[in-house]
Amino acid sequence: MIEDKLTRTKYAAKIFNSNLKEAHTSKVTPNFPNKTLISKAIIMNEVVIQRQLEHEHIVKLHEVCETETKIVIVLEYVEGSRLLDYVIKYSPFTEKKSIIMMKQLLEATIYLHKKGFIHRDLKLENIMIADEGENSDKITLKILDFGLSASADNSDFLKKSGTPGYLAPEIFLAEPYTNKVDVFSLGVVLYTL
Repeated sequence: MIEDKLTRTKYAAKIFNSNLKEAHTSKVTPNFPNKTLISKAIIMNEVVIQRQLEHEHIVKLHEVCETETKIVIVLEYVEGSRLLDYVIKYSPFTEKKSIIMMKQLLEATIYLHKKGFIHRDLKLENIMIADEGENSDKITLKILDFGLSASADNSDFLKKSGTPGYLAPEIFLAEPYTNKVDVFSLGVVLYTL
């Protein structure tokens, strides 16, 4: 978390080394473990896509700063936790709570697809949850981490992208695929809830 000194507004930050062809992530970023190699192309892909997105259930990109040695992506700060941690702590959920969560994820995914993008890595770890406590139905989910996302008209669809437990069969089979792979991943999320 970082804070604007003038407004006291909190932001999340992803900080990458940019002085090499491959960049190591900073410990500031929970969804990219430290020492994971991330190419500058993946970083910039995330930036290009997120600049085009503005939805209440997608983490908003505020700013990107690049120096000779660092790339800093400044994002909306979500007070809460990753959905994975929330599931481990509070599951099983009521049907009502699961419906609220899935409705938000489906709305964000439909928006993403209408904008012409496929996330390709929807999973509990890439969803943040802000809530009012274990017994509250006041939940807000936010999808994040667009580093593996792609344009729906991108010919790079034979590439295996995503997390194995959430991947649609056509990705494993190296077959052409569509935005329906995100729907499959959301099905895995729903099953987990």
